Amino acid sequence: MIAQLPAPLAAELAQRRRRFQHYLWHRVRECWPRLTEGERRAVCDINPGWAPPRPALDAAGRPLRDNESGEDFLFMHRQMIRFADRILARAADASCARVEGWRRVPPPGDTAYPVPEFPDSELEEVKSPAYFVRFVARWERQYTDPAYLASVTLGQLGSDLEFTICHDMHVRWAAPSPVGYRQPARPAHEISEQWDAPAYDYLGDTYSSHVNPLFWKIHGWADERVEDWKRAHAVVGDIGWRGTWVGPREFAGGGATPEEACDEMQSVDRVISASAAAGIDGFYRQVPRALRSSGQTPPRSTRP
Repeated sequence: MIAQLPAPLAAELAQRRRRFQHYLWHRVRECWPRLTEGERRAVCDINPGWAPPRPALDAAGRPLRDNESGEDFLFMHRQMIRFADRILARAADASCARVEGWRRVPPPGDTAYPVPEFPDSELEEVKSPAYFVRFVARWERQYTDPAYLASVTLGQLGSDLEFTICHDMHVRWAAPSPVGYRQPARPAHEISEQWDAPAYDYLGDTYSSHVNPLFWKIHGWADERVEDWKRAHAVVGDIGWRGTWVGPREFAGGGATPEEACDEMQSVDRVISASAAAGIDGFYRQVPRALRSSGQTPPRSTRP
């Protein structure tokens, strides 16, 4: 049985503004090149802070490895971990004093972190032992290899992690949600408050994944790769981050009331949902076979 998050942390993460912050941060940086100039102006009119300075994908859905968007990915999730650690410190729960990522990605047959079955989900392949050996284990070897780490910028590492192994860990350990799934945002409707219940912690949705305890295992593991990168580049002390975009406010949500923040984020989300980028909806899906076999990194926007 996988240990659940301490109640104070789970309750905090399940708040609507926390969910929207994580979901919209991912959505806007992946869809930005697909928006028209008018749609981008509409977003900026709501709050210019939601214009991502470094989009994660280009208009064709290919990862942008060389614009430091990968640093944004690593930096933002590091801020989330620090936010969670502050809450855990106040909770003083000896069973979970701080976020601790996996030391290594759990292999097939691991009894502590078994891969959940997900019948009729089209996720059977990514959950299989063969997939782990062919892709996940190979990526883990690469991302812990000092020679690879010394050959890439921190932004390139972050982009590679985001669109390969981190994506697949979300999908591989996603379990069926006992409370159902939110509908992809469309112009005709917005995200219902029913999906703000703590029970909605589906790992395959950016609106809910951070409420799941395995999210912190995945991103704790990824955060350790930053430390590996520092060692490979002989970086001592703080990193000179160039990608620090977390949206117009940190995950903690300072500077606006929860209601104001949610209204603003819903307005931005409404613009995206009415655009040609509406298919970038915050859900993780099976990576197309052609992208895996060609060696390309898998863009979320092209997934069926």
